Amino acid sequence: MRGTVTGLLAAAVLLSGCAGVRDSRLNPVNWFGAAAPAPAAAPAEAAGGNPLIPERGAFARPEATYDGAAIARVAEVALERLPGGVVLRATGVAERQGPYDVRLTPVETGESDVRVFRFERRLPRQSTPVGPERTRTVTAAVHLDDLELRGVRRLRVLAADTARDLPL
Repeated sequence: MRGTVTGLLAAAVLLSGCAGVRDSRLNPVNWFGAAAPAPAAAPAEAAGGNPLIPERGAFARPEATYDGAAIARVAEVALERLPGGVVLRATGVAERQGPYDVRLTPVETGESDVRVFRFERRLPRQSTPVGPERTRTVTAAVHLDDLELRGVRRLRVLAADTARDLPL
């Protein structure tokens, strides 16, 4: 018991002396110099970008132009209702294995009551085998809010060979 009390008392006395060490060279925090104030830079969002999205690398912003081509066939189209909008989900089959970066790209039409999307994909540069259909099947989705769907009665997904309509 005496040893424990003596140890706690010694620790308290040693720790109370740390206040005098905070500005000395014995404190490891001071070894690399103190931080100096610097002027704040203009926000990146004002310059046209989000500072949390890198300009290069795996998580970089997508390029401005998308050079995908229409997928071979639309196999299935589904509509999932959410509060404030819907999610349009399309499943398609590519002509060969390896499709990536699949998207539902909006297509401008003269019809005001139909929203049209083109199901697009990219294929690898190197030649890939055709393979079974299950290895060529991909899914893409797009969220549409209620404002975008105002006055729309049907959604259409286009592919190279087929198209699917879905009533709202």
